[in-house]
Amino acid sequence: IPLLIFIVHNYLLSCLASGTDVSTGLFIPNLVTGAAWGRLLAIFLQYINPETKYWAQATKYAFMGSAAHLSGVTQLTFSIGVMMTEASGGTGFFIPIFLMLITTKLVGKILTESIFHTEATLDGLPLLSKRPPPLCLEVSAKDVMNRGPLESLPIVTTVGTIVRIALNSNHNGFPIVDNSSISSQVSTHLKVTLIKLTYFLFTYKINFSLL
Repeated sequence: IPLLIFIVHNYLLSCLASGTDVSTGLFIPNLVTGAAWGRLLAIFLQYINPETKYWAQATKYAFMGSAAHLSGVTQLTFSIGVMMTEASGGTGFFIPIFLMLITTKLVGKILTESIFHTEATLDGLPLLSKRPPPLCLEVSAKDVMNRGPLESLPIVTTVGTIVRIALNSNHNGFPIVDNSSISSQVSTHLKVTLIKLTYFLFTYKINFSLL
């Protein structure tokens, strides 16, 4: 009973803390929770069948449970497998750990996304799916590109030119090209990308209309 209370208590607190700005971490709380329910499973097996004490050892089940729970939450396999194998101090747990992690990964993918993906979605961060929408399979990059003239800046220019281009565009970067070579060639040398200066204009309230 105390171990079960500890599992529920630690799991609920981990869920509450992971959604806050408190730097509580994800690895250690989930490792502790997984180790607790792994040990609880071993104790339960020994309770219903005392003969299982020869192979259902609480320490081993706690070790495997911590890896399984952490993998289920984060949906990471290789990094957790290497970490837990090194923590065991040998290679005896290598195959069982990776078999368990692969199973956990497959089951987790069917049920839900990882905690990192979930937190990013809750924060409103735009995330692209792994597969395009069904109607976009035949759409290429040239179909969605702007066919207007490319807005670029020479290496040597004036502040007024930069400000006018920045204010009259709706994107966030401009290529700085070197036109000292043959200007008619398409292969102008891309130097660097200029970040848009709109935030500078609004911050310092500078009037560039006379430039």
